[in-house]
Amino acid sequence: MDLGHPDEAVKDFDRAIALSPNYGAAYNNRGNAHARCSPNTSRPSRTIRKAVELMPTSAVALNGRGKAHASLQRYHAAVRDYSRALALNTKYDAAYENRARGLPCARASTVRRRRTSPRRSPQSPTSPDVLLLRARAYAGDKKYNTAVDDLSKAIELKPDLADAYIERGEVYTQVRRLPDAIADLTRAIELNPQDAEGLRHACRGKDEGHAAEEAGACVHRCQAA
Repeated sequence: MDLGHPDEAVKDFDRAIALSPNYGAAYNNRGNAHARCSPNTSRPSRTIRKAVELMPTSAVALNGRGKAHASLQRYHAAVRDYSRALALNTKYDAAYENRARGLPCARASTVRRRRTSPRRSPQSPTSPDVLLLRARAYAGDKKYNTAVDDLSKAIELKPDLADAYIERGEVYTQVRRLPDAIADLTRAIELNPQDAEGLRHACRGKDEGHAAEEAGACVHRCQAA
């Protein structure tokens, strides 16, 4: 390999490995030879990975694997291997040089990934109770439409969740959707009649304008509960 014949070197290292399958240095050297005759392929990385498995405390093997990673533009993995090599041998000049070259590439790779990766919207909770709590927070911030969305989802997941109907009824009141508010509070009474006293007051509070008839019906239901 030193004479400029990496292909022949690979054959010699293959023979050495055939004679001694656990000869870590032979894998490391074969990986370096692969890097010369098959650059930018996974062959050097696969071979030197075996060397690291056999010689996990070899700074030379870790540095070699780092170079293989770098040739495949796996800069973060390369920097990790260089750092591990330096932890084992603080005077390993080649590893310092390789890491110095690899760090800017790793940082640039991170920036590119952030720019090109699609933004992921946060997943909506699937627990009705969590949706109810989040809806209360939205309502407190006067984000009424978002609160209604969460409460509707909570009701879809748990149709007998009386608190969700109560909360949505109150939100509907804030946005002047009085018939919808009365319908939700009435449904809450049906689901939880023992709480009719508190809901009766809420229904009477909706007795305004065009919603008078609906309010009267709600109060009638409350009295019957």
